[in-house]
Amino acid sequence: MESVKKMQARVGVAAATISVALAGLTGPASAVGATSDRTAAVVVGGSATMAAGELGMCYKLPNPANSRSGGGFCDGTGPDARYYGRVTCSNGMNYYGPERWAGDTRNSYGTCPSGTSRASWGVYGYYV
Repeated sequence: MESVKKMQARVGVAAATISVALAGLTGPASAVGATSDRTAAVVVGGSATMAAGELGMCYKLPNPANSRSGGGFCDGTGPDARYYGRVTCSNGMNYYGPERWAGDTRNSYGTCPSGTSRASWGVYGYYV
């Protein structure tokens, strides 16, 4: 089974925190349950609410305009389906691009600081 990185996402309910998978719709059953190929039900306080938007395929891309940055974009529709880019640099640190709604094809790129180089890059799609 593919390993899944997780992040903590704050939701609009007082002090509620849920765990959301960053790759696809895989995650703890109490946090995200797949209801179709592109829809997620997020459970908060014991009740399921449908996420507004769909997360499609995500594409990791190096930034052709800057050899020190990378990230990508995700297809879909916001506002609850979102993505951000990540680049890992030769100094071992990760740098992140701006969060965007799924379907916004402007790309999200993280950029390595001067004096370092791009080692790897990717994009994280998720629901909020």
